[in-house]
Amino acid sequence: MPGGGSLFKLPIRRAHTTNWRGQIHQDTTWHGQIVVTADVVVMPGVTLKILPGTVIEFEPSKSSKIDAYYFSSQTELIIRGQLVAVGTDEQKIVFTSRKSEKTVGDWAGIYIENQDRSEERRVGKECRSRWSPYH
Repeated sequence: MPGGGSLFKLPIRRAHTTNWRGQIHQDTTWHGQIVVTADVVVMPGVTLKILPGTVIEFEPSKSSKIDAYYFSSQTELIIRGQLVAVGTDEQKIVFTSRKSEKTVGDWAGIYIENQDRSEERRVGKECRSRWSPYH
């Protein structure tokens, strides 16, 4: 390079997006950008842990209704096991619509069934739910 310097390239860090749908049968951790393309059901005895700074976007289309017992015709997250979602002031966990022009009702919401009361303190700290009628 002219002037005696060197030219080097720095790696470009891109956000990693992971798509989810269906039943979760083993302990799972979500981080980064998550796209829920159809209903997600966390089965009994299973823990879904969501790390600080994670953004979960729900497809606004009608869900596939993978489960016989569901709450709405929109895409939803159903927790039959445990949900651990603890953000921080600096890194909140965000649940939102994937639609470009968002409106309330784009996705159904998060339904927690049979949540162990001892775990409640671990759910919902510094979490934000947007564009769902139920949260």
